[in-house]
Amino acid sequence: MEQYSNPNHTLVLLDTLEHLGLTDTAFSHLHHFRGNETIASHRGYCERLVSTGSVFRTNSKNILVQRRLELVHTLIMAGAFTNLTNELFEKLADISIIEYPINE
Repeated sequence: MEQYSNPNHTLVLLDTLEHLGLTDTAFSHLHHFRGNETIASHRGYCERLVSTGSVFRTNSKNILVQRRLELVHTLIMAGAFTNLTNELFEKLADISIIEYPINE
């Protein structure tokens, strides 16, 4: 679980997924703020943690966000999708929420 507390891993996933076509709309599907978070805002938060040598807190919802991002990336790579539309990213984000729900 240590890997998932590292915000640098989230930054790598964001870079990779954004390059593949991840949009703010799709990202907001999987983020725990649900509709109120952008890639740039989350990236900034993670960069601030990295710059201070901090990690996500144990049981942080940001750990789930990272796991969701990783699942979306894994599914895209495994599926060898060629039509990387916003709709595809949104559907994969929805799947990631099912796999990694936030239990309040």
